[in-house]
Amino acid sequence: MAQDEREAGMANSTSDSKTGRDVEDPTQGLEELCESPEEEKSEKALLHSRLEQQHRLICILKKNADDARKRCKGLEQLIMELEKLRTEDAVKMKAQTQRIQHLEGRFMDLASNHEKMIQFKDEHRKRHMQLWEENKRLRQENEMLFSQTVREKEAEVLQLSAQARKLSQQLDSLQEKCSY
Repeated sequence: MAQDEREAGMANSTSDSKTGRDVEDPTQGLEELCESPEEEKSEKALLHSRLEQQHRLICILKKNADDARKRCKGLEQLIMELEKLRTEDAVKMKAQTQRIQHLEGRFMDLASNHEKMIQFKDEHRKRHMQLWEENKRLRQENEMLFSQTVREKEAEVLQLSAQARKLSQQLDSLQEKCSY
């Protein structure tokens, strides 16, 4: 309010044509000095109210700034922890990747060995069948070759056995004759 009066006082100022400066109206200053104490009290109360309001706003802003600073500090700490975890996870992932590559290599070796074992088994089975067929054929040949010979030999053995019995009987009868 006093400021409004001061501005009005400036409007009441006149310009000195010789010096080019504004000259204030001398009565204006007296009016300002003679303001009533009630106006002064209400102006002080208004100023005091504005000061209190600004103080509360400053406290709120200060609290908000402190809260924001705490949040920023908390977020920075969280970021640092997350970075640490990310680094640890990257190391773990690298180790896991190496382990997976190692296991894949071993798996490929096992698969290759398995294929070789299957080939070996197949070759072994094929060779077994070949040998079994050859054995069967040889047995048949043996039977054909030796069965004739065996029959001939058996017939010869039977013939010789019969001849041996005859000779044995003859020997017995000759011994009996000789013993008389």
